[in-house]
Amino acid sequence: MGMMESSLLWLTLLYGACALVLFALTIISWQNRNQPAGLPLAAVAFCGAMWALAYSMELRSMDFGTLWFWRAFKNIFTSLLPVAVATFVLRSTGRHTWPSRRVLLALLIIPALTIIFVLTNPYHQMYWLIPGDGSLEAFERGPWFWLSLMYSYALMFTSIVLGLINISSVWRFYRNQVSLLLAGVLVPIGVNVYVLFGFEPRPPVDLSPLAFGLTVLFLFIVTRGRIIINVVPFAYETLVSQMRDAVILLDGDSRVVQVNKAAERMLGLGEADVLGRLSSEIDHQAFHVLNLQTSAGATFVFEVKLGSQESPQWYDVSLTTLNSNSRDVIGRMTTWRDITERKLNEQRLKFLSTHDQLTGLYNRLYFDTEFDRVGRGRNWPVVVMMIDLDHMKITNDQYGHQMGDEMLRRAAKVLKASFRADDVLARIGGDEFAGLLPGCGEAEAKKLTVRILEMLKQHNSQMGEMPLQLSLGWAVANNEEELQQAMRQADLRMYADKKRGKKP
Repeated sequence: MGMMESSLLWLTLLYGACALVLFALTIISWQNRNQPAGLPLAAVAFCGAMWALAYSMELRSMDFGTLWFWRAFKNIFTSLLPVAVATFVLRSTGRHTWPSRRVLLALLIIPALTIIFVLTNPYHQMYWLIPGDGSLEAFERGPWFWLSLMYSYALMFTSIVLGLINISSVWRFYRNQVSLLLAGVLVPIGVNVYVLFGFEPRPPVDLSPLAFGLTVLFLFIVTRGRIIINVVPFAYETLVSQMRDAVILLDGDSRVVQVNKAAERMLGLGEADVLGRLSSEIDHQAFHVLNLQTSAGATFVFEVKLGSQESPQWYDVSLTTLNSNSRDVIGRMTTWRDITERKLNEQRLKFLSTHDQLTGLYNRLYFDTEFDRVGRGRNWPVVVMMIDLDHMKITNDQYGHQMGDEMLRRAAKVLKASFRADDVLARIGGDEFAGLLPGCGEAEAKKLTVRILEMLKQHNSQMGEMPLQLSLGWAVANNEEELQQAMRQADLRMYADKKRGKKP
């Protein structure tokens, strides 16, 4: 008798400790109650805590009235527990709007009736068959007990099956955790079935609440408490996988938890190459960009250029910080929209607006804009050079405009090879070209003239027939007031050179 009493004492303390742990988990889950699975998990932990507490008190009951009270108290929460478990399982596996309020109320009908039958059992004995002598031996189970039990098992098994079906919509990185959650729910069910139908320990105790408490604690440790509650409901993997934009999803630790097919193509990496890895560990331009973005705002939109100089790719990036209602950062979602075609079109339009289509040199509009800008600048002196391709009218009349266009392209090629990259060289008229050399004086102008004539001579020697002939004139301006006069003077000198009919 002393050993039995000692065993019951230790069991009472063990179940009490289990209740305390579950109460603690209830508080943790309640803090995340605004997340889809947070409130159901708080309900699961609370019902489990009350179950363990009531059973610990039941073990110490020494009279019929006390025993009946704690058994009734325990069964109130065990009848509610399957609904809480089913809701938690569904919301933890991506069905974050299941069950709806109407369905939830329907699921609570049997538990509500069970509570009524438990509290009124002395009048009908539908739930327990109470011994006539009022002894403390185990009550016989009534018909409603078995109906309620079958309902509870069916509800939890159905939620597990639905969870397994929906497991493909959970981020791949967390599928092992969710699979463990589903398996963990089966543990206390299995223990309960074993106790009810095939096992009677010594002393005779129900191990189900203890198994349930250990399972919930184990799941919290394995999943680090918050990951499944806070992150999985945001997956929407089916929608994300079908998006044309690349999507990269990071958790609160900047660990990659989801990439869609478009992101795999953008990264040139497979899902297995990035899932579960910290963004700082992945050597790719996209993740280098993400690691530099530390904005705590709700959504941050920016434009980024990836790839090489020869094959660039532009993206509009939208970075959204995922926060819980308690303001904790639980992850970041980035979408990458490929705008390369748009950017290339913009560049083409910009090029066409500033360049001559025939020669590829700057056009008159760009030259005038740069002429005004140079005039307002401080990089003096400035050389203005005017150049004319001679005999264009004769060429067009005798050989056609197609030959004339070819002569212009050849002249542009000679001039472009002669000017520096920083100089402004433009076609400003039919056969007229102009150049601006900021920060250059007379010496540089003479060198450029020599360089043009040498390049022209070399070009004509290679072409043979239809040689080019250019007329040149230049002038130097030392300030803004002299710039317009320098252009007129360069133009006059160019025409004087044309009249002399000099040939290279």
